[in-house]
Amino acid sequence: MSEAPPRLDVLGPDRYGLRGGLCRQHVAALFDAGRGAVGSGARIEIDVAGVSRADSAGMALLVEWLRVARQAGGDIRYTGMSQAMLALLRVADLDDVLDVVPAPAAD
Repeated sequence: MSEAPPRLDVLGPDRYGLRGGLCRQHVAALFDAGRGAVGSGARIEIDVAGVSRADSAGMALLVEWLRVARQAGGDIRYTGMSQAMLALLRVADLDDVLDVVPAPAAD
């Protein structure tokens, strides 16, 4: 069974939720889908707790969204980031680039 493409859902004013697999085969379409949201010039929050899987292309997308946001005078905070995604950021030396709030630790 193939994984469903990711999607960016509106959760409220300047709040979005990213769901699904954040992987190479989907990032180009997802970049285009999110460009309006991240390029609004606002400080937005993107909840990534619903991301089921991510690879380096997915991490590159988050950085590119941040670049677009800052070019427009805005910023992005990524919340709910899993330990696996945080590990990818550390390996890529991006943990100081993105404003990230980790997911709460499981009991």
